[in-house]
Amino acid sequence: MKTCDDLTNADLYKMIREIRKVVVFGATNIGWYLYKTLGGGHEEIEVAICDNSHIMQQDARVLAVDDAVALHKDAFYLLTSSIHEQTMKNQLLTLGIPAEHIVLAITKEALIYDHHCKERKKLEPLKKLQFEVNLTEHCNLNCKCCTQFSCIAEEEYIDTNVMERDFKRLGELFSGVCERIYLIGGEPLLHPDVEKCMKIARNYFPVGQISIFTNGILLPKCKETFWQSCRENDIAIIVTKYPIQFNYAQIVKKAEEESVYFEFYGASEDFKYMTCLNMDITGRQDIKRSWLDCKESNNCIKLRDGKLFTCTRPAAIYKLNRYFNMNFEVAEADYIDIYMAENESEILKKLAKPIPFCRYCNPVKGRKALEWGATEKSIYEWVDVGGYKSKDI
Repeated sequence: MKTCDDLTNADLYKMIREIRKVVVFGATNIGWYLYKTLGGGHEEIEVAICDNSHIMQQDARVLAVDDAVALHKDAFYLLTSSIHEQTMKNQLLTLGIPAEHIVLAITKEALIYDHHCKERKKLEPLKKLQFEVNLTEHCNLNCKCCTQFSCIAEEEYIDTNVMERDFKRLGELFSGVCERIYLIGGEPLLHPDVEKCMKIARNYFPVGQISIFTNGILLPKCKETFWQSCRENDIAIIVTKYPIQFNYAQIVKKAEEESVYFEFYGASEDFKYMTCLNMDITGRQDIKRSWLDCKESNNCIKLRDGKLFTCTRPAAIYKLNRYFNMNFEVAEADYIDIYMAENESEILKKLAKPIPFCRYCNPVKGRKALEWGATEKSIYEWVDVGGYKSKDI
């Protein structure tokens, strides 16, 4: 079979025309391109689309993966991500789809479309500010390949005085309006003053979505004052599921009883994956290419110590540097100082530009999604140190 580098739409059609029923797995730019191209260009082919993400499933056409398999057991499944290829394939195999009906289907035309979409979107400043702030750097789970480096972090909590100072400044610059704010970690519920953190966030941003982004393990132990604070400050709870022994149904019920908005990030705890970053220690990657291919840039904006970073990595890399005695460099050009910025336009324009730190990242050919598991605290979980293959973890 041809690789993604030379697979064309015509090649793909030849592969699937005998089956005449396909399910595109992944509601990404590439996924929607294939869905529309195959569905619109070949009326004899029945096309569906599925995804694990709750966000994607807000579109009525996007099926949960379990539902797609139940409805289309005999279909040909088209994978749309080289990073998640193996985990997507494992999920389908577990659900009973034969291996010969699963194929990585990223065509040359789809890649060109994806590039244009990213370039158009990534380099356009956001209309409203969205960012996340770590209430803690450490975590109560021990996940391998944690992209926040929480499993190798020392115990560390945000200083609420620093948080208030920074939120006050951002609130002034953006007139108290945001698109969304994630109070994240590490595990944010480990913070002894998490209720104060929630109050600070809402006090300076009265308009916009604010959420606690958590693994949920500590929610059953939260005091009534926590739930009261969620209600009073209109704070939602977003939980990422993990394949661990934990009763997720009880926290859904608890949130309902407390009248606090709740949702899961991702649809299944059975197929949780972690992303091996395979960072390039030599820093030789194409900066613009890395920026455009990264899902975090100008999206997962991180606030830390009065600075806004366009993505998590440069804000969190100090943890990896400290643990492994590495020297991934963070320059002034990698962030914008919110106390030096004059207005919101300056900030949003800065966040919509590639940064020098992008030279360490290879989001498409470097990263691999691996089945969730406990960390061995090995450098190979994050860094390509030469001759390393992700399957060796």
